[in-house]
Amino acid sequence: MSEVKPSLLLRSLHTFAGGLRWVGLGRADLDPDRLIAEATKKAGLSDFGPEPWSEPFRQLALSYDADSLLGVIGRGAVRSSLINLLVNRLKITDAVRQEPSLRTDPVARPVFVLGMARSGTTWMYNLLAQDPGARPLQTWEAVQPLPSPRPETYETDARIEVVDRGLKGMDKLVPGMRAIHPIRARGPEECLPLLWTALMTPFYRGRVEPYREWLAQRPTEEFDRSYEFYKLQLQILQRYVRRDHWMLKSPAHLYSVDSLIRAFPDAVVVQTHRDPTAVLPSWCSMTATMDQIFYPRVDPKEVGARTMRILKSCLDRNRRARKLLPPGRIIDVGYDDLLADPRGTVERIYRESETPYTEAIDQSVRDLIERDQKSDRPKHRYSPEDFGTTRAQIESELSDYLHDFGHLFRRS
Repeated sequence: MSEVKPSLLLRSLHTFAGGLRWVGLGRADLDPDRLIAEATKKAGLSDFGPEPWSEPFRQLALSYDADSLLGVIGRGAVRSSLINLLVNRLKITDAVRQEPSLRTDPVARPVFVLGMARSGTTWMYNLLAQDPGARPLQTWEAVQPLPSPRPETYETDARIEVVDRGLKGMDKLVPGMRAIHPIRARGPEECLPLLWTALMTPFYRGRVEPYREWLAQRPTEEFDRSYEFYKLQLQILQRYVRRDHWMLKSPAHLYSVDSLIRAFPDAVVVQTHRDPTAVLPSWCSMTATMDQIFYPRVDPKEVGARTMRILKSCLDRNRRARKLLPPGRIIDVGYDDLLADPRGTVERIYRESETPYTEAIDQSVRDLIERDQKSDRPKHRYSPEDFGTTRAQIESELSDYLHDFGHLFRRS
């Protein structure tokens, strides 16, 4: 096991930024009160919407501020993202103030894909997004949901170019991400940015362990209210551009699937499952790659321990929540079945959710499968030992999950 090495460009930037820090320059201010003041000034607004937001935000900002290993570049990136998060909240709240009817606009029968990161959620999401009636969330609108997208400019919105430039810059800094999880501005992407804005998820970048520990103690009703704010963002995004149903995906929904279903009682929820001894090192590799931006040095063993804590908390909470849901409320999909028969898996989901599976949907799914078979993406290679763990340790930590869902996948 060795230290994760960033690209030459990123190493050079970290070295330069470290020099600034040595002489007392370049340390981004992460004090929560000053971040709130900065966002208020930037947006020209002051109402951040209903609680919970203030305490979750303070806990998050303070956790980042206390992270002594966070580099100068990382602190700057965190500061920018936290201010943008607050600005989004201010604009969302103002949009609802101007048009209160947004809150009552139905979000009709959305489809959610959730599951462990690296368990086939993206492939499942892309397959279900082939439905001509689906409204998959685009990367650019997840990052900047306001103003509400318009149909006449949906393919040419100025935000697309802004987000695309940012993603191209990311590719230059962290070229390894293309092999792990390629992202483009105008394409279906997970709804994690909407959850970030709602401020109650363990899936923020970096270590932030004090925040995650605080989050684990919060009562269920606070997660319910955060999902109402998440829903509000969908209501704003669908104001002028809508189809039959939303198509949404994020592994983060594992953490609070009960709150998700209370916010969207008619939702179709699909959960993917894969052997966690394959999932964990793959997820660690993705995390370590992204961490290169935030930390001048990335310790694979720390990444492994952190990822295991997040994964175990998500699966434990998911198992507890599911025991209180009606049988069949969540449609389970095994990773191996999904890869072996993607079209049949999609058809089964439509059948079990009592949704018509039309010839148009079937042809779109077949076309995607054919295109995917011709694609030549770089391989993402990993092993548990690369991140300071073993197969036996993973099986021990996640034995409850394996007991409940191990029949859905082959053990690698």
